[in-house]
Amino acid sequence: AAVLLGLALGERARSGRDKLTFVTDPALASFGGWAEQLIAESTGKHGMGIVPVDGEPPGDVGAYGDDRAFVGLAMTDSGDPSDGLLDALAAAGHPVIRLTIDDPMDLGGEFIRWEVATAIAGAVLGIDPFDQPNVEEAKDRTRRVLAAAFGPHASDGAGAPSPELAARSIAEFGEDGLADAIRASLGAQRPGRYAAIQAFIAPSPAADVAIWRIRALVRDRTGHATTAGYGPRFLHSTGQLHKGGAPIGWFLQLTAEHPHDRPIPGWPYTFGQLIDGQAQGDAEALASRNLPILRLRLGGDIEADLAVLERAFARALGG
Repeated sequence: AAVLLGLALGERARSGRDKLTFVTDPALASFGGWAEQLIAESTGKHGMGIVPVDGEPPGDVGAYGDDRAFVGLAMTDSGDPSDGLLDALAAAGHPVIRLTIDDPMDLGGEFIRWEVATAIAGAVLGIDPFDQPNVEEAKDRTRRVLAAAFGPHASDGAGAPSPELAARSIAEFGEDGLADAIRASLGAQRPGRYAAIQAFIAPSPAADVAIWRIRALVRDRTGHATTAGYGPRFLHSTGQLHKGGAPIGWFLQLTAEHPHDRPIPGWPYTFGQLIDGQAQGDAEALASRNLPILRLRLGGDIEADLAVLERAFARALGG
């Protein structure tokens, strides 16, 4: 079963259905995040890969492009976690894989199945699923940023990003200007693209909901698959795919102020400055590949700024 799953994932990705979208039972919701890391880091290299889509809001059948494949994972006795969406997607011609488990303890077997399947999918794609060359690249860039800014030879402005890559505040743009910036960065719709939100902000239920709503808006108005991750955590999951996979991503990077920042004992920078350095290092790695990235800095009221951002997306995308 694991080999067949891997063959199916690899062959569908090769045929253009490389956005593997997870629809999971609420009791198994965390499985998608685990599988996201496994698939993205293992297959996203040498200009190819499978884009795992976890936690995307459900939409109408027409909102999904022909670059999608779907996996439903449910408890045997809990019914359809998609409320009929998977049936409708299959009827519309989308590939749908359905998996069920009898007991949460059976997740251990599911982990093994997906690890084997991912290795097989890597063989189908012709890549080595056991390395992560671009994760270390982002670390190296972060080290250079921090050394330039805080090392023994640092000077004013050292380590700062180029003006075109600097993060600009939501307040600096204003809602209309922000909509223009989003529209210009996204450019024309491109078949097969995915939009990735990289949130170097503190996770919270309010931020989760705001990002969820923005993802739904982007997916429904553009047809692009959407992913989201909190930084720096995502650097060790989808980060490899972002930089090493197919050059089809559009990236929105969100950073924030650090009102409760703390020094790192034995180091010349704070935790907040380290996070900012990681964000900048990853942005530089993406920009070096000519991948479009829009960097925005949220102010003291993150929830309010995310609401402004959502309205700006609505204006930018029309409809």
